[in-house]
Amino acid sequence: MFHWATEYAAQIAENCTQALFVTDGEFRVVHANEQAAALLGTTAADQLIDLHLGEAGGESEIQFSPGFIGGDRGSAQNGRYQLVTSFRDGNLRIDAKFLQTKTDPLSCLVLLTAVPDVAILDQQFFQSEKLAAMDNVVAGVAHELNNPMTAILGYSELLLATETNPKRKQRIALIAEEADRCGKIIANMLTFTRSFGNKLELADVGTLLEEMVSLHAYQMRIDGISVHTALSDQIPQCSVQPSAIRRLFLNIVHNAHQALLEVPEGQREFWASARFEDGMIRIEIADSGPGIAEEVRYKIFDPFFTTRPFGEGMGLGLSVAYGIVHEHCGKIWMDPREGGGTAIKIDLPLEK
Repeated sequence: MFHWATEYAAQIAENCTQALFVTDGEFRVVHANEQAAALLGTTAADQLIDLHLGEAGGESEIQFSPGFIGGDRGSAQNGRYQLVTSFRDGNLRIDAKFLQTKTDPLSCLVLLTAVPDVAILDQQFFQSEKLAAMDNVVAGVAHELNNPMTAILGYSELLLATETNPKRKQRIALIAEEADRCGKIIANMLTFTRSFGNKLELADVGTLLEEMVSLHAYQMRIDGISVHTALSDQIPQCSVQPSAIRRLFLNIVHNAHQALLEVPEGQREFWASARFEDGMIRIEIADSGPGIAEEVRYKIFDPFFTTRPFGEGMGLGLSVAYGIVHEHCGKIWMDPREGGGTAIKIDLPLEK
């Protein structure tokens, strides 16, 4: 019975979604789960064993109150202790409970939860509000433009079918081609809104990424860009809107391609990877381009923001990407690459 209970407790600890520690009376770690290792940046949980709890964060020391570390139960309510303290780029919530054991009456169960910085949460909320306002404007404009463009395209195709004069036929073909281009721009604008109009389907996100990279791969190689992919075959199927995810990847790959044209040949590297980790599908699309200036990084997901010269981009690519990821209850962010360039990272849950 004791062996079963011990094994059961170990299974609970390992499958807990929070960082979990058990310490002895001197607050040295006697057990830690893999979530704890991930939160504190170590490669394996056993590296935390025998470390003092306050030192487990490595260079980022975790600040506990002197009363708690001293084992003063009077500093805790009903044997419980709670604290929010600064840690790395955000905050850390500490929930601790003194354990009543005969062998070590001061042993303690500790849960750590990363809490994003309030400023970051405010920024994310403000970004969502801006996109929500833009949704209504863009959807209205796109629908108003779509009807006349459909008529222009339809009638130009009818004229093409009956026109025999070569010069006039060439001009009508140009009208049809430009009307079709306008239709694609309108489709882009509609994708920017939250009404994608597609049902959720089970799809292989890694395959969708591979397809979109393949569309650009030939032209990238012509432009002297080395293309590297690392797509895991262990990614489970995910509930997504496939056309929206294709648009998401296509926009980011296109942005990376354009950025790489700004650096000399021989320095042009492109990477795309996808893997399944911690219950999330994790995608990274990176380039060795010139990168994005620190002072404008917070704007990159804003509608109509672009770092390109006037006339070379609408500035909708990453804002569309942000909207799509948000619709799929995921996260998207940008990290500067060490050595130069940009990495766009995406986390997608298996189910919306």
